[in-house]
Amino acid sequence: MAPKSHAKEPSYYQLADGIRTTSGLDGGTVLDIAGNRIFRLNEVGELILHCVQEGWNEARIASHISRQYSVDEGQSKRDVHEFLEVLNERRLLDATTRPEKR
Repeated sequence: MAPKSHAKEPSYYQLADGIRTTSGLDGGTVLDIAGNRIFRLNEVGELILHCVQEGWNEARIASHISRQYSVDEGQSKRDVHEFLEVLNERRLLDATTRPEKR
């Protein structure tokens, strides 16, 4: 009998209700309509948010950032996780279990 796998489920996020985004040459802007707040994102933050909107899980986003910016994958995983957690804490994102878009 094979032992049960305790692998952690991939972390997925989606934009929370009432959140709108725009992109520009120097990053992006997030508008929280319900909370009447505006956040500016640098180029990397905007890319991460774009990947979230495409349905990518946290691990895939970190791997993409690592390749795109020639960053150590371990560091990328930590940074992406921290960034997504901050957005989640500020109620800009919701955790979800939905699968990735293909």
